[in-house]
Amino acid sequence: MSRDGCPKNLLVEIENRSIVKPFIGGYVHKKTGVEYHDAFSQTGPSDEKISKLQEKLTRDTQTVEVAVTGAETLLDHAVQVYGAAKKFTFESQTSQEYEIIPEEYETYEEAQKRMDLEQKVRLIQRNFRRHMWQQLIKFSAAAWRARCATLEKSESDRQDEYVARHEESCIKKSHPKTKQDFDLLYAQVESWKESEIARINEQFTGAPKIAELNALLDKEIKLLNEIQHQRFMLRKELENEKAAKLLDKLGKPVSWVTSKNKKIEMDTLSTQRARFLTKYYVEMKKTVGPEERLKILAHVMPVVYREEHSKVPPLLEMIEREKNMLICGVDMDSLEGLRRREAILMMEIIKNEENERREKPKMKLCGKCHVVRPIIEFAMQTRQTNASMCQRCSSLNEPPVDQTVYLSILRSIRRDERRRGALSSYAFIIQETDIKYIVENIWHGHSILSQCAARSDLRMPRFYINEDWSPWNCVLLTENEARLHVKIEDLEYVYEENVMRDIKNKHELARGAFRQLRDVDDVFVESGEWWDAGMQEGG
Repeated sequence: MSRDGCPKNLLVEIENRSIVKPFIGGYVHKKTGVEYHDAFSQTGPSDEKISKLQEKLTRDTQTVEVAVTGAETLLDHAVQVYGAAKKFTFESQTSQEYEIIPEEYETYEEAQKRMDLEQKVRLIQRNFRRHMWQQLIKFSAAAWRARCATLEKSESDRQDEYVARHEESCIKKSHPKTKQDFDLLYAQVESWKESEIARINEQFTGAPKIAELNALLDKEIKLLNEIQHQRFMLRKELENEKAAKLLDKLGKPVSWVTSKNKKIEMDTLSTQRARFLTKYYVEMKKTVGPEERLKILAHVMPVVYREEHSKVPPLLEMIEREKNMLICGVDMDSLEGLRRREAILMMEIIKNEENERREKPKMKLCGKCHVVRPIIEFAMQTRQTNASMCQRCSSLNEPPVDQTVYLSILRSIRRDERRRGALSSYAFIIQETDIKYIVENIWHGHSILSQCAARSDLRMPRFYINEDWSPWNCVLLTENEARLHVKIEDLEYVYEENVMRDIKNKHELARGAFRQLRDVDDVFVESGEWWDAGMQEGG
């Protein structure tokens, strides 16, 4: 303000004494380019502090005079010594004393060279790598030995399974027990006949060929008669065993368990009667001479006469007829049929089922033999729409085939499905005849990959592993190929396009052949019977 009170402008100069700092610390903004300096390292001391140091920046102040003196310290006090030191110990009469003398000064480079840390690190790394390699080699060797042992065990198991299967086949051929065993024998005879016919056609012509074919026919008839005789003997043995079990059941006392967990047996009049008549039945079944037979018939006739049964008069008539024939000296073998009818009538009297009401089974006329049979005797397969042919005619209508290989394939399928916990029942509905149809008619009896036609080596795993087994979700492979197939994740990548197309075409054929299998499956699953299917076969 001026004296007269008016404002006045004054020019004030400001001296900028800030120094130009060199950039030796901080950072630069990438977008704006502004430099930010580190204040602690960039800002110098003030002038006042510099002026105070003028008196101290002299030669005398900066010169140091070194004086070496000794100092005594307490025993339990620490002393700092720069660098390494040597310890000299000497003994006196009063106490033990020692002196520490520092060594020469050692630079950082000399200390690093003396310690040689890089070489020691390399040594540690080299030994560590060697240790890791040793551990890896040991682990790999152990895994390789375990793998070899597993492969050897699996191969041994396969060989044992093959030997057991061969022994089982030999036993079945030597001592057939079931229809499948006899089918195996018939199939073997048929295979032998075909190979012999091929040999005769190749080696003979004209009259020698006819003679060889006649000799072959005689051999075939002889083999078939032997098989039929063995089948008849087996049927007879099974009938006797069944009759013995029935008689034992009829003569067994009635038993039950009370509320106090006590077992009570009651011998009724019917069980006593059954045991009493069973003794005479066993006597009648014995093979004895004519005189002994006459004594047995004389003891049986009064016992049978006291029974009240509709079969008593015909049995007495047959016994009387046999007595007359024995007196006349008729051959014992000629009376075998008569004795068999007597045993049947005696069994009917012991069972005494006349007064019991039995439900009559449903009957059906066979379209092949025109005989009325129970409905349970008609063969019903998955691909059939109606049961018009009985089991006997069905077995005679088809050529004898070895069903054991197809049964083995079916068991392997069911075992795999049960292990996976599959809820589908397709594998538990189909029978070995359906497996035979799939193998022979759809897959033409050979592996889709290796064309192997050995039926005993074929298996039928799932084609798509994540889906349940069905006739349209399977593939025919050998046992080794099946093990590798179940490990494949991408089928389109592994199999060629023509193989995939061929497999899908066969799946469509199977879908058409088993088109009504889905309806059967719905009933089978809802009933809950699918889990028990195949359990009696041993898995």
